[in-house]
Amino acid sequence: MTLESQFEVVWTPAPVVDAEAELPGRYELVRDIGDGVLGPRFGVRDAQDGGRMVQLEVVPARFTANAEAAAELESALRAARRVVSAHVARVRDAGQLSDGRWFVVSEWIDGEPLRARLKREGYLHTPHALEVARQVLLGLESAHAQGVVHGQLDLDTVWLANGASKSDLDPHGTSVRITNVGLAAFASAQRARAASQPVEASSAGDLVASLALLESLIAEAPAAEVAPQVRSFLAQSRTELPSVAELRETVASLLESTRAPAHAQAESASHRASVSPRAERTPTSNPDGAARATARWPLPTVLALGAVAAALGFAWSRSSNEVSAKSDELVQRRLDLELLQTRVDESETTASAARSELARLTAQLEESQRAAQAALEAERARASSLEASLATVERQRAESEAATRAAQTLAEDAQQRARETEAFHAPTARLARTFDAALDAAQARSWSEAARRLAALELEGASAPSCCRDLAAALGSIERFEIARGAGELDGSQLSEAEAGLERTRASLATFAAQAASWIDHGGSSAARTERIANVVASLSAELAAARVDVLAADRGDWERVTGAAGVQDPAVAFLHAQRFGCEHLSELAARFASELHAWVIVDDALDVPKLQTFHQLRDWLERVHTGAVSLPEKNVRELELAEFAQRWHDLDPGNDQGLEWKRFELPKIGAARREWKNELSLKSRLGDADSGYPIREDGLALYRCTDSDGRVEFWRESALSISAATWRIRRERLGADGLTNVGEGVVRIDRTGSRFDIAGSNLPLLDLRAFGPEVLVAPYPPSFAGELPAALGVAGEHREAMRAAQSTCLVVNGGDVRRWFHPRHGLVREETRTERGWFTRELIYTR
Repeated sequence: MTLESQFEVVWTPAPVVDAEAELPGRYELVRDIGDGVLGPRFGVRDAQDGGRMVQLEVVPARFTANAEAAAELESALRAARRVVSAHVARVRDAGQLSDGRWFVVSEWIDGEPLRARLKREGYLHTPHALEVARQVLLGLESAHAQGVVHGQLDLDTVWLANGASKSDLDPHGTSVRITNVGLAAFASAQRARAASQPVEASSAGDLVASLALLESLIAEAPAAEVAPQVRSFLAQSRTELPSVAELRETVASLLESTRAPAHAQAESASHRASVSPRAERTPTSNPDGAARATARWPLPTVLALGAVAAALGFAWSRSSNEVSAKSDELVQRRLDLELLQTRVDESETTASAARSELARLTAQLEESQRAAQAALEAERARASSLEASLATVERQRAESEAATRAAQTLAEDAQQRARETEAFHAPTARLARTFDAALDAAQARSWSEAARRLAALELEGASAPSCCRDLAAALGSIERFEIARGAGELDGSQLSEAEAGLERTRASLATFAAQAASWIDHGGSSAARTERIANVVASLSAELAAARVDVLAADRGDWERVTGAAGVQDPAVAFLHAQRFGCEHLSELAARFASELHAWVIVDDALDVPKLQTFHQLRDWLERVHTGAVSLPEKNVRELELAEFAQRWHDLDPGNDQGLEWKRFELPKIGAARREWKNELSLKSRLGDADSGYPIREDGLALYRCTDSDGRVEFWRESALSISAATWRIRRERLGADGLTNVGEGVVRIDRTGSRFDIAGSNLPLLDLRAFGPEVLVAPYPPSFAGELPAALGVAGEHREAMRAAQSTCLVVNGGDVRRWFHPRHGLVREETRTERGWFTRELIYTR
C-alpha cells in the first residue's frame, strides 16, 4: 500500500467521505491539506487525466445558501477560467457533491506558500523578493485584463512552485503561482455579507495588497541589505498608487538595478583574470615544489588549458543565454495560444478569425522552435570542437603523469625487495616460520613433528605463549592415544588429557597475540595467525569428539538406539529406556530439548514462530514435567510453558488462546524499543482481552495532541458512539491549538476480524495480534507531552500526572511509513506517520 493511501486511511476527516457527500467517481481522495480561502482543501487524483494530482476545495454550504449566491459562485468560476497566465493557478473543474455542496478543482502546486517560506527563512533577499513581486504583478495584470480581481492577496494565496529553472538573472529559480483568483473575492463577499459589512474588492485593493506583500518579504531583512531606492519606492507608492502595468515596470527596473552591481563585479573579475595571468603563478616559498609543478604542468599546457576552458565557458554561457531567451519567447507564445483557445471556446461568433490567428501563431511558434533548435545545434558543435581540443591537452598531461608514476613505482619496488630480504633473516622471522611450520604439521596429522616445533620456539630464544605450550602437550597426548588405538586399545585417560589440553589452549588464545608480540606480525598478521591456531584447535576438537563417541559407545549404545529410532519426537520410548537402565538420560534429554527449543526458536530474544510450530512434542514434554516424571530447572519449565502458549496463540484455533496466568511470570524490564518475545506475547494477549482499553471503552474518552512536520498543533478528542461485538464507531473532534476552535468532525469505524483490527475501507491493518517479525517490537511507555495544555481542554494536572505514572511496556508495530504504540489499558498511545513533508505525530495526553 502506498504512503498516500495510508495517509487517507488514517487522517481523512469524515465530512468529505461521509456516505451523504461522496466525490464524483473520477476523483480519488489522497489526503487532507488544510483549510483554504473557500473551505477545506484536499489532494485528489483525476482518473480522467491519467491520475494527475489536483487540488479540490469544498465550498461551505452557507456560501451558496440561496440561488443568488450560487449564481455569484458560477459567475466567479467563469471569470476565473478566463484568466490564463503562467503565474495564476488555473481552475480546471467545478461541480456539486452528492449532498449539494459545491467543489472547485484547480491546478496542483508542488511547492509552498510564501508564509511557510518566511516562517522558515525570516525574509527574502531583495532581488528574490522583487522577482516574486514582479511575477505577482504579471499574474494580476492578466487577471485585471479580464476584469477579474483577486480580493484576498496575501502570504497564503501566493505560492512558490518547485522545479523552476535557475539562471544567472534568477539564481533562486522563482516560479510564482497565485491561487483562488476571482474566487477569493467571492468568498470575502459572502463572509462580509454574513457579518453585515461592506464588500470591498477592487483592482486597486489588489495593487495595495501586492505592495504590502513586497514589504512583508523584506521586512525582517537587515537595513544594509535593502537598497534605498526600494524603500523610497514603497514609501511613494503609499500615496501615489500607479496602474498595474506601471507598477510592474517599476518593480522590474528596481530588480535590474539590484542585479547590476553583481554583473559589474563579475565582469571586472573576469577582466582582471584575463589581463593579469601572472597573478595565478605567484612563486611559493618552496623552490623544489615550484620546480616540480612546472615540470608537471608546462607553461604551454597551462595556457592551452586556460584558453580552452575560457572558450568553453563563453560558448556555453552564450548558448545558455540564447536558449533561455528563446525558451521565454516559447512560453509566452504558448500562453497566447492557450488564451486564444479559451476565447474561441467562449465566443463562437469569432471562431473563424481566432482559428486563423491560431494558425498564424502556430506557424510562428514552429519557426521559432526551428530557429532555437538550429542555434542550439550550432553551439553544441562549437562546444564539441572545444571539448576535443581540451581532451588532447588532457591526454598529454596524463601521459606525462604516467611516466612519472612508473619511475616512482620502480624505485619503490627496489626498496621493498631490500626490506623483505632483511626481514627474512631476522631472528623474529625465524620464530614466525617455526610457528607456521608447526601448524602445517598439525594439519597434516604429524602430531609429534608439530609438538617438537612448538617446543622449539623457546629454543629459538623466545618465551613461547602459554597456548603454544598447551597445544604441544595436547598433541603429545593425541599421539599416544592414536598409538594405543592402533594397537586395539582405547586409552580414555590420554583422550581426556588431550581434550583438557585443547580446552586450555582455547582458553589462553585471548593472550596469544600479546605474548607473541615480538614475532607474530613477521610474514603475516596477528589476526591471521590467531585465527589459524584457533582453526587447528577446532579441527582437533572435532576429531577428539569423534574418538569420544567410540570410547563411550558401549555405555550409550542403547541410548543412541532410542534417540536414533524415535528421539525427542516420541518421549514414551525414552521413558522405557530410563525405566530399564535407571539412568538420568530422560531429564538430560528434556534439558537438551529445552536447550534446542531455545536455540532454534528464540533468536536474539525474538520468537521464530514458523520454527516453533514444528516442535509438535512440546505439549507432551510439558505434561511429563507437570506430572513429575521429568525434572527440569524452574527457569526451563517457565520458558517451555510460555513457548507452548505462544504455539497455541499463533495456531489457527482461537479456542487455544486462553489459560496462561501472566502473574506467575516475571517479565523482563524494557529500557528501549526491541524484540522481546515474552513481553510481546503478554501484550498481545492482554490487548485481545474483552476488558482491554483498545480500541476504546464504551464510556471512554481519549484526548490526543497532534503535531505536523512544520510544528503546527491541534487536538483530537475521541469518544465511542457505539460498540458492538466486533465493531467500534468512534466520534473524532478536531480542535485548534487553542483547544477551543472546532476545525472538523468525523466518524472512524474500526472492525475486528479474529485477531485483526482494521479501519473500514482500508487494506492496511491497524493492529494484527497474530503478526510477528522484525517490525513488531516492545518498548517502554512513551513519555507524554510535558508542556502546558490549553485550559479549554479541561485536563486537570492530576490526570496528566496519573498518565505519566502509568508507564509500562507497549507493543510497537512498524508498518512502513506508520509506527504505532499500543497499551493494554490506554489503547493507542502514540502514532507517527511519515508524509511528503516530514513526520505527523499524535500522542495520547489524557484518557479515561
